[in-house]
Amino acid sequence: MQNSIFVIILSFILVTSSFGADLSFWLEMSKSHKDAREYNLEQAALKKIQAIDPKNEYAIRRLKLLKKKLSADNYKQSRRESELSALLEENDEEKEVVKKTSKVFKDPHEEARFLEKMFQEDKLSNQQRRDIKKKLGKYYFYRGIEATKSEKVKIAIEYLEKSIYYNSEYQLAYYELGYLYFKIRELQAGIQNLEKFVELQAYGILTKTVKGTLLDKYMSIARKKYYRKDFKGCLPYLEKIIRLNNRSPDAKQALFYLMNLYYYRGMDFLKLDDYAGASENFYQTLMTVRERPNLDPSLFKKLAKNAVDPFIKLAQRYFIKDKNYGKSYQYFESVTWLVPGSAQSFLSKEYLKEIRRLNGTAENPIVYFSNFIEEENQRFMMEEKRFTQKGNK
Repeated sequence: MQNSIFVIILSFILVTSSFGADLSFWLEMSKSHKDAREYNLEQAALKKIQAIDPKNEYAIRRLKLLKKKLSADNYKQSRRESELSALLEENDEEKEVVKKTSKVFKDPHEEARFLEKMFQEDKLSNQQRRDIKKKLGKYYFYRGIEATKSEKVKIAIEYLEKSIYYNSEYQLAYYELGYLYFKIRELQAGIQNLEKFVELQAYGILTKTVKGTLLDKYMSIARKKYYRKDFKGCLPYLEKIIRLNNRSPDAKQALFYLMNLYYYRGMDFLKLDDYAGASENFYQTLMTVRERPNLDPSLFKKLAKNAVDPFIKLAQRYFIKDKNYGKSYQYFESVTWLVPGSAQSFLSKEYLKEIRRLNGTAENPIVYFSNFIEEENQRFMMEEKRFTQKGNK
């Protein structure tokens, strides 16, 4: 009797320890697949857990979440596939190239050779030429896809380039070419082709994917050029990022780079005593800082220290020499933003009053400035004269 009880207890211990070991193993597996974002494998591991322990709360909760995620991913994939099919059908809709003929081709390659030869003839109408180009564009596109599947990347690129040569509006050729050029590390060629795809196909799931790829590429290039202080090369990519999606995290980063880029360019001009170049770049920085003050709060203080004098000098030149009161106004106003309550701000406000008065008496050819402004104008002209004489020596 005692031996029987011992056997039962031992069996229970072995079963429960085996149960626990299996459960722990599948839990570890499911979490490992989750971290690797292999959601189908995670789902399979969770089902194993449920088979062992049907009431396991972790497995029940994760399976519900995965069901929603996987169905959403499948929906996106099906939309991509349907969009691809629609684009292919759109490019397949073509008119007959020539009137019905008794000529029978052995295969598409023979037909393509015939059409290329025919394309050289002068007797073709414009419509016939358009039809031939469209058909050859499709033929070389599919040749490119076949080469891609065989991983013959360079041959695929040649065919797809030829497809575009014949049909410059074949969206999918640009799409395939963009990613193929990335494979052989021809970054600029890849970007140009994907940009052309977005130009031709402004909306859709594929376009959203391509825009995401372009944002990554633009930011990668911009970041490298920014830290190498290649500001001239960096600027176009920052502007492209902001244009492509001004609400993305990349756009926020681009704005941060952009306003710092303008600031450091302004400092470079300031070192050369070029207050016009310095002011133009500082002003661009200030506009971004005022729009997004939390991106880099330290920049406002830097501008207050370094941009005020160039702003005043350029504003006075516009006011006195060029009579460009609109430009003069924006720089004087900027000074009042940067250093309110200062002597420079007081001076700028006096000029702003004169500009408003001038705008109110624009039809009167005789204008008398206040004594204070007249004195400042004379002082500015004397400084300009000294600076010019110094430069001539």
